[in-house]
Order: sequence, then structure tokens, then C-alpha cells
Amino acid sequence: MKLDQRLIISIDPGDRYVGIFVRYPFGYEVIQLDTIKNRPPDINTKNQLVELYLNSILNMYVTRFYDILHNQPILIVEDYVNYMHKSHIKGGKTNETSEMIGFLKEFAREHHMELVMQRAVQAKAWTNERLERLGILTTKGNTMYFLTGEVIYRHTRDALRHFIYYTNKNYFDNAISKTKLEIFVADKV
Repeated sequence: MKLDQRLIISIDPGDRYVGIFVRYPFGYEVIQLDTIKNRPPDINTKNQLVELYLNSILNMYVTRFYDILHNQPILIVEDYVNYMHKSHIKGGKTNETSEMIGFLKEFAREHHMELVMQRAVQAKAWTNERLERLGILTTKGNTMYFLTGEVIYRHTRDALRHFIYYTNKNYFDNAISKTKLEIFVADKV
């Protein structure tokens, strides 16, 4: 299947913030979700909030462009590993990130999405510095910006890294560049 017909959603779940990079056939969207500030009163959990956003993304994709069964969307999720040598860092926190990953796996199955699980280390080669050299990110002071000038925070940068890792490996034959990325996410409407 041609890549330009597929919806790709890349998610990096965190304890409070969830970074989502969405690549539509007609453009892209950067969603930096603060699961406390952005939570409406009728939404009780972080998973419900993320589900609300994902359903909205899928509905726009299906109603505006394609039959979801013939152009299967891709959901890329950073697989979270709680290493024993780092477990003291998290202290007594609940493991909401692992719960969200389980929820995302089920969401992908229910919505006929191709699920791609990636370890954090797989996308680490796409450092901030490398993305800056390619012109995909820029830094002004302590703030990072995406190629369109939008401020982009840590979990969203990580979601972007997973998106780039996947597309570079599967569609660009490991030769991604700023120009290819701009064409890839360019508005096609």
C-alpha cells in the first residue's frame, strides 16, 4: 500500500503528558496532551482522554478520506519497559504508562489498526541534534520548535522520533531528509 494513503499515529505515553504525532494523507498534526489540564470534567481517566482524541482522529480520517478497512491506519507506540535498576526512580507511583500501552494495544485491535511497538532505544538515534541538522527541529533558548514553528515538547518529540524511525525504515530506505519529511507531511488538500 502506498504510504500517502495511510493514517499514521505515533504515541509516546508519559505519566502526565502524552505526545501524539499524527500524519494524515493531507497533512499532519502535533498533539501535546496534558492529561490533567486538558481533561474535561466528564472524563475520569487518562485512557478515556486519549481514546477521545484517537476516536476524533479516526473519525476525521474515515469520514473525509478513506475506507479504514482498505487503508489500514498504523498506530506506533513506544513500548515502555520498567527496568529493575531504574525502578527506585519512580518511587510509589502507579504504572499508568503500562496501563495505557495495554489500552492502546486493545484500541488498535478494535479499530483494525496495524500496531507497531517500538522500544525507546530504537528511535534514540534520531537525537535532537540530528533532527536540528536536518532542519526538522530548531532551538531558540531552551525551547524546541518543529519545522513549521510549533513548540514541540519531550513526549511529542519522542512520538516524532518513532514516526521518523518507522517511515525511514519502511518507506525511505533509511535515507530520510528534511525535504522528504516536508513532502511527506505537507498539506495535500
